[in-house]
Amino acid sequence: MTGDSDARVLVHCGAGSSRSGTLVAVWKCMDAIDSFLIPDVFSIVQKIRDQRAQAVNKPELYEYIYECAALYKKERESLNASNPYDFYDAGLQSSRT
Repeated sequence: MTGDSDARVLVHCGAGSSRSGTLVAVWKCMDAIDSFLIPDVFSIVQKIRDQRAQAVNKPELYEYIYECAALYKKERESLNASNPYDFYDAGLQSSRT
């Protein structure tokens, strides 16, 4: 994504709930971190469940979301990026070299 707030993304797995819901929750956590907020995983999952009741339906998926958010925050902090997209650009640069 390039920061276009009007962009829409379709995410769907076989059942359209567990894996899709987990991916969307991780993405929303990343958005919160990019906005210098602490992601509220429970609230994020509740909003997803308003549309898909079976989203993030196992404790292991919650754990995965927390681990992804923590890793993302750690990587962002290690780059000390003031612009959220610096993080993505740094990843692209390292993959090109």
